Amino acid sequence: MLRHRLCLLGLTIGATLSVVLSSIVYLHGREDLLPNGPPIRGQAAVRVDVVGTPTALPHLLLPTEQPPQQQQQQQQQQQQQQQQQQQQIFVTQDEDLWEKPAAPALPAPSSIRHMSFSTLLNEGGLHMDPEQFLPASPISKAAAAALRSSAACIQRGMQKKCHFRNLIVFNNTFTFAGPDSNYPNPIYPADGMVGPLKQYHKYTGHRIRTTKVADCERTVERPTIFLFRMSGHSTYHLWQNNLGPFYQTLQQFPSLKTDLNDVTKLLVAFVDSKPTSGPKAPYLLDTLLQSFTDLPLINASRIYKKTCFENAIVGLASNHFDHWKLLQAMRLHVAGRLPDALSPQPHVVFVSRNHKSVVRGRKISNEDEVVRVVNETVYSRTGGFVEYVHMQDYSYQEQVKKTMDSHILIGPHGGGIANCIWMQKGSVAMEMAAPAGKDLFGLYHSMCKLSAISHLSFVAEPDPADVGLPDSAFNNNRRLFSNLMIPPEKMRSEVNRALDVYYKVWV
Repeated sequence: MLRHRLCLLGLTIGATLSVVLSSIVYLHGREDLLPNGPPIRGQAAVRVDVVGTPTALPHLLLPTEQPPQQQQQQQQQQQQQQQQQQQQIFVTQDEDLWEKPAAPALPAPSSIRHMSFSTLLNEGGLHMDPEQFLPASPISKAAAAALRSSAACIQRGMQKKCHFRNLIVFNNTFTFAGPDSNYPNPIYPADGMVGPLKQYHKYTGHRIRTTKVADCERTVERPTIFLFRMSGHSTYHLWQNNLGPFYQTLQQFPSLKTDLNDVTKLLVAFVDSKPTSGPKAPYLLDTLLQSFTDLPLINASRIYKKTCFENAIVGLASNHFDHWKLLQAMRLHVAGRLPDALSPQPHVVFVSRNHKSVVRGRKISNEDEVVRVVNETVYSRTGGFVEYVHMQDYSYQEQVKKTMDSHILIGPHGGGIANCIWMQKGSVAMEMAAPAGKDLFGLYHSMCKLSAISHLSFVAEPDPADVGLPDSAFNNNRRLFSNLMIPPEKMRSEVNRALDVYYKVWV
């Protein structure tokens, strides 16, 4: 009896070892089945069962047949991959999610104009020392003294913008060899931004001083626009405060218009001292501005020699800009294509603000119920389902592409709805807010309208949890930091309204 049991035990142990060894041999030739790539020495083996579920074998180690030098190279590659994953750039609607690694080695300036949007963004701003690439020519003192200076300013809205001949720039100071006059101060990024510049950016201006003689050491022939970069990672702020006024400025000086709209001739310089890392670093704006020039953006504070810019544009004041032309140019630059055509089965996207990064502010307290109703309504009318997204989880380029692929965009007031500009003509954007934020709808309405998008809006109910809270609970801004609640039947009615508007255009 004992002999029989020992025999059975031996057979069991033998069968177990056979299965284990066969798993090890199988996996050693199929590293692609391992969840984390090829194993390194000392890593636990992984067995793949019949249904493909990885099961750890913690007490076994895979044999290593690689030479020590190859093992070391493999470990270094894995460490580099881990570091790259940890240093991913998240271009988000909310500044507190913005992360950025140290700027890598920069490419040669001549290759910049051929780089894609995503490559430019990953290169981190493309700021180089102006001494390395600034297309400047030396000039003697006698020749500099003979330079003629002039200034021509135009009024746009509340401020001026001026074209200077031979503006002297040195270490972020500006001097003009001409008569003293009321030149732009500060160098405004857009019309009506004086208050925000002082309050949020602590920017009080760059005075343009006058002198009798141009004492520059070198000259730059290419026309150059000097600007203050406003922060902003959502489409609305990028569009209204930065790109729109910048683009319009390129069109408003007839004698320079051809060169200002030529990427091989325009230079873009900034006068602010924005950080190079963290939530306030304007990586996205820099990448978008880079589409207008083939050289890196110029940091005016790093021009250490007195340089005469033969054609300098100072100030971006603008009371309007050509939205459609700018949109077409940016669509191709950012996404590389145009949006999807309308379809009898529209692609509906629900943009949620119920994200872990949003502590409070336009979150939907009964979102699960709301999303269920939206799904039911869309399915009953179209046979399709709703895509639920958090824009914070996508890069800006991915946000643009996702919005371009949608036909109906639904969500609370926020940067995600401002992406309506990227949609196909005839698409629909539906925006909602709490009663305290009902005056927010006008911000995106005009942007959507200029893109031929139907913008719908409705006022939801206040979140019951907000009732009775002091203003301090809303950061003293109830319209932006109030949450909302949407009755199911109200949501169903509004979704049907959006579908009705869409089908009228599609038919």
